[in-house]
This record gives sequence, structure tokens and C-alpha cells, in this order.
Amino acid sequence: MTLGLCAVFAAFAVQVFASPSPREAVARARALEESGRSREARIYLEELTASDDDLAGEASVLLELARLTANIDTLTALLDAAVEAARRPEEIAAAHMMRGDLLYARGRYTAAGDEYARADRAAPAFQPGIASLRRAESLLAARDGSAALDAFGTLARASGTPEEIRPWAELGVARALQELGRLDEAARSFEKVASDAPDHDARLLALSGAAAARDDLGDHAAVVELLSSLIDQYPGTFHAAVALERLSQPLQDPSAGDTTAPQTESP
Repeated sequence: MTLGLCAVFAAFAVQVFASPSPREAVARARALEESGRSREARIYLEELTASDDDLAGEASVLLELARLTANIDTLTALLDAAVEAARRPEEIAAAHMMRGDLLYARGRYTAAGDEYARADRAAPAFQPGIASLRRAESLLAARDGSAALDAFGTLARASGTPEEIRPWAELGVARALQELGRLDEAARSFEKVASDAPDHDARLLALSGAAAARDDLGDHAAVVELLSSLIDQYPGTFHAAVALERLSQPLQDPSAGDTTAPQTESP
């Protein structure tokens, strides 16, 4: 083989066998996933990160591999590594968001809320409003109604909150009021969302929440009206089926107490 051919072959080999850039690696994995080969996409990234220290330290590659990973321990380790490796604000935010989602799924709501707060601080413009909304949801799931009410209320009132997020924040305000036992305020808040929200799903959940709050208040006429409206507007949904079942049962006034005859003691 001549010296010239050797040089050409060497250059070709470098091109073929050189590790891809982080962007190329992520693009290749996504192409595999989009073609229905998710397992191959995961294995591809696992092999790359095992053989290339540079790629193993790239937050974007670690986050993509984490997204494809189902094993909890592996996922936790990948997200921890991604948080450490992340340098760009959007990568830092994405790593904390994913870690928050994992903690939330595992029932660790307070810790999840902390991760969402870190994501929001790292890059407020990254998926604006999402981290704040998930933090508020975490507080509510942790049964911290007062903190959840403050978090949802702040998001609902903020001028920079995206319009597609605002109805969910307003719905969260109603749910937090319900959690705190402030049922009349909760019912009115639910009803406002049901009336004003542009989002189909938010209106549906608001009608269901309003009916539940009015039921707890013993306002049976309002319960019937709300459930009937839900059935008319959202036929065929799960919530409509629940509403039909609820209307088929007698509505009992929670303040009426036990109306059964008292039991006499045996002599």
C-alpha cells in the first residue's frame, strides 16, 4: 500500500471510528427511538458513555440516556451525574426537573418540590411556568395546603405566567382551598375556572371539584346542577360516568347527622 493510500485510509478510519459529538449522539439515539427501537437507542448511549469519558461527562447525553432508562437505581445515578455535569442553565434546569419527576413518582413530594424550585431558579425561561406549577403540585401532594395556596396563587397572578399554565394554577388555588377546608371559597374558585378557563381539561376538573365542594357544603341543588352540566358538556368521559353514578344515589346533607333510631341497650 502506498504512503498516499495509507494516509487516505487513516483519515477515513478516524472519520468512521471517532466518537460522535454530544449533539450527534443524542440525535442518533432519538432517531432510533422514533423508529421504534428504544432499546437500541438506550444500548447505543450506554455503550458510548462506557467507552468515551468525554461523552460520559456530557449532561445532554446523560439526560437523554436517563430519559430512556427504566431502572430506578440507574436512573437516579444518571440524574445525579447530569446535575453535576450540567453547565448551561437549560441543562441544569432539565436535570432538576427530571429528578423532581422521579422523586414525585416515588412519593417524596417535599424533596420533589425542592428540585422543581432549583430548576426554576436555574433557568426561569426554560419551559416557563412548568417548574413552578409542579412545585405547587408537590406541596399540595405533601398536604401543605397553605404553602400550596401561596405557590398556586403567585403563579396564577404573575403577569409572566404563560396563558396555557394560568388555568391550571387557578385550579390549583381551588384545590388548595379545598385541602384547607375553606369549602365555600374553593367552590367559588372551581366555578370561576369552570366558567372562564379556555382549557377543556381544566374546565372538566373544575366542574368536578366544584361539585365535590358543594356536596361537602350540603348544597344539593348546586351539586345536581354542576354534575348535570358536566355530563352534558363532557359525555363519555370518566368524570361523566362518575357524575351519573353520583346522581343515581341519594344526596345526604352532611349536617343532618344520623337519622336512624337509637339502639336500646339490653337489660
